[in-house]
Amino acid sequence: MILFAILILLLLLSAFFSASETGLMGVNKYTIAHSAKQGDKNAKRIMGLLKKPDKSLSIILMGNTAANLVISSLATVIASQYFDAFGIMMATVLLTIIVLVFVEITPKTFAALNPEVICRLAALPLSWMLKLLGPIVFVLASIARGILWLLGVKQTAAHWAEKLGKEELKSVVRSVSQADVDHEMVMGVIDLNDIHVGDVMLPRTGIVGIDLSKPWEHILSRLSHAHRLHLLVYDGLIDKPCGVLSVSKLFEASMQSKLTKEHLVTLLGEVKFVPDGTSLMCQLKNFRDQDYHIAIVVDEFGRIQGMVSIEDIIEEIVGEYAHTSALKLEQLKPNNDASYWLLGAMNVRDLNRSLGWSLPEYGPNTINGLILEMLEIIPEGNLCLKIGGYRVEIVRMRKNRIELIKLWPPKALKY
Repeated sequence: MILFAILILLLLLSAFFSASETGLMGVNKYTIAHSAKQGDKNAKRIMGLLKKPDKSLSIILMGNTAANLVISSLATVIASQYFDAFGIMMATVLLTIIVLVFVEITPKTFAALNPEVICRLAALPLSWMLKLLGPIVFVLASIARGILWLLGVKQTAAHWAEKLGKEELKSVVRSVSQADVDHEMVMGVIDLNDIHVGDVMLPRTGIVGIDLSKPWEHILSRLSHAHRLHLLVYDGLIDKPCGVLSVSKLFEASMQSKLTKEHLVTLLGEVKFVPDGTSLMCQLKNFRDQDYHIAIVVDEFGRIQGMVSIEDIIEEIVGEYAHTSALKLEQLKPNNDASYWLLGAMNVRDLNRSLGWSLPEYGPNTINGLILEMLEIIPEGNLCLKIGGYRVEIVRMRKNRIELIKLWPPKALKY
């Protein structure tokens, strides 16, 4: 009976090592690292094991192998006492099935499904074994590293703290199933480094600012219909910006005294210029660190291409959250023939995001620019063309610019 009891204990010990191996290799390193930073002692032990995978695996495999060898020998001794040669063979077959089911498959499957539970149970015993059997483990790990070195593997240290790439991070975000996590918003933040201000800016032709060369009544009318919190003020031409006007400052000034054109000029802030290739992440930091809200986007020759505001970047993350744009994408509805009326100044990226389209984004930012790039000429009248499966009809032109189009998505063309 003692031999049977020892055999069962050895089977349990072998199952422990099998589960520990699978659990340690499958545990979420970032969850454990976070728990360790919060002061969790058991998590710190697990991180210590993960940072030394060669030694951790050596102690696990050493214990597992030793237990399995003793199990095999003990099973043979027990079988020889009760059975003949045929019985010993059958005992060996039975032992093989028991080891496969109860020592390998079941423990490893459980550990694969609950790796953190197994790691927390195994962390303390494995840490003690590493300390007690340190010299033996060191020799075995050194031999293993030497063999790997001969095979061309120079680096055997684990990089559990290795930074995730952007695509890997996106996969992690997509795998999060909590209802309170806005996946699209997190994705928007991740993509900020890959999107440039030129992709989200308000095009030059769409800038609605204050022209100081106009009569004061005209300026007051512009101010009363302002749809942005910060306005560009220029003198005659947008290429001659005078400053940026904060509507809140304007309101405070109008409450204190009668507003005049001269007084308005004193309220202007400095105009900031930014290259069109600046990433949104970099520009968002500029807005924060230098405390301004809009910037003029220029090309490599210093020519004004458009204007970008902090609201434009925020909307790239969260979507159109406020009525700050003259073009309301949420108001776009299909016609009876499944087509859409679009303005030439509409942003291609915004349309793709709002309507789930896939118009080409690598090039011009607006519908007008996209069509002109495809045609390579300025159209003299109404015409039709196809852009990546989208049928486009130019309806109205104005001063060499496409002002209004009618567009049929690919789905509409199937009917």
